[in-house]
Amino acid sequence: MADSNRAYHLRWRTRNRDVLINGLYDEVYEMLENSPRTVVHPILGTFEVPRDLRRTRHETALLLTRTMMAERLGLSMPALSTMAKIIAESRLRKRRPRT
Repeated sequence: MADSNRAYHLRWRTRNRDVLINGLYDEVYEMLENSPRTVVHPILGTFEVPRDLRRTRHETALLLTRTMMAERLGLSMPALSTMAKIIAESRLRKRRPRT
């Protein structure tokens, strides 16, 4: 039985959202290597890095990814905990057993 149009679009949007989150997170995480004050993304522009001593690089990258997508792309993003789960469950990050 075929999916309804709504079910198809929801599934398509979620899958593409997850890919976008993973890709942008990886870029932002690399840009935060030397603790810069600003991050310059070639397409989305310049963003101030929040200064909070309690935040790890991973948490800062999550926050900046969410901010970039909300402000520049106009997307309503999931909560930070949901984004962290999406990133943790990415097939690209799972280790493969050695042969």
